[in-house]
Amino acid sequence: MFDVRENFCKPIYSFAGHLQEICGLKFSPDNKYIASGGNDNQLLVWDIRKMKLFSCLGEHEAAVKALTWNPKYNNILVSGAGTSDWNLRIFDVNQSKELIKQDTGS
Repeated sequence: MFDVRENFCKPIYSFAGHLQEICGLKFSPDNKYIASGGNDNQLLVWDIRKMKLFSCLGEHEAAVKALTWNPKYNNILVSGAGTSDWNLRIFDVNQSKELIKQDTGS
């Protein structure tokens, strides 16, 4: 994490979890969590208040690139991965549980 108010980007905290590049980041609507998707096919959720890994979600078959949170329900996260996955996945982050896996056909 960086403090962008500084003239130079000096890291203020570092999270370790992905084994390859991060493809997407998205803060939860309540700013309690940040979701990260990576080229390692992992979807990770970080607790910003505690500065630690909160949950490892899903079994994507390609890089996790698309991430969004439900604006009304702060615990619902949607993810999409690259070409060999073809699925949108909806998770309840509080339960670390996949609710829906929908094949998109592309």
